[in-house]
Amino acid sequence: MEWIGWAFAAVAAVLLTVFIFLYLHQKQQAQHQHKKDQKAQAKLQTEMSRMQKELYHERDIIGLIQEHMVEGILILDDSDKIQLANRTATALLSIEKENWDNKSIFILTDTFKTILIFHICLTTQ
Repeated sequence: MEWIGWAFAAVAAVLLTVFIFLYLHQKQQAQHQHKKDQKAQAKLQTEMSRMQKELYHERDIIGLIQEHMVEGILILDDSDKIQLANRTATALLSIEKENWDNKSIFILTDTFKTILIFHICLTTQ
């Protein structure tokens, strides 16, 4: 009967060894996958950073072109508030960029002058 005890102990030892091996193997796979995920994330971050720099560069170029155009650019929202105006537009309307905050274009400028400029712009198209 003593051999049954030894056999049971041997089976238990083998099972424990198998479970430990499976646990360590699973842990190693998880660590490997984590490293792969970190590399992929770093690659994505690098690509996003590159694209962001490219977008900022393009935005700056468009801003420079828009700011130095001879034509006036004026973009208003639905409530006639200025969203964008270049140097030429602000000079034509005699308004300062610092005064734009939450004010209608008709409050910022001489109404007659504004209507005249809008009429000229619309009729020259």
